[in-house]
Amino acid sequence: MAITTLTPQQIALSQLGRALSLYMRGDDLVSAITLAGAAEEILDRLAKANGKTPSLDKRIDNKIGMFKAIFPKSPVPDRKEFARLSNLSKNAMKHLTTTKSIQINLEEQAGRLLARAVENYVLLFGGETPLMRRFQSKRLRAYRTQGVA
Repeated sequence: MAITTLTPQQIALSQLGRALSLYMRGDDLVSAITLAGAAEEILDRLAKANGKTPSLDKRIDNKIGMFKAIFPKSPVPDRKEFARLSNLSKNAMKHLTTTKSIQINLEEQAGRLLARAVENYVLLFGGETPLMRRFQSKRLRAYRTQGVA
């Protein structure tokens, strides 16, 4: 058996590429969510290690800002609570957080995780792959026609 040495970047890019392919084909969106979530986590850590603000942190900052604007007199929930809510689908798929059935819009949740992973990729590497551009175009079309984000 051959031993392969992989960098975190190679692992994340393999996971992200497969997740994007599955999503674009509309095939096995459960696996797309799991792979996108794993890639997003690796890229998140790499971004932080490089002194950059990853996509999830940016989204949490935005949600905290909205919370403060809507509820100016209420105490702001901990950042971890915003992260937990943002990661519900990913964690349900990866960690079996419940033994009950879950109801989920697989395409929407896969798209959201992929968007975060792609944003982190661009943050780290400065550009998108052709598959990432096709994904972004598909998401933009869905948003314009259906209001799906």
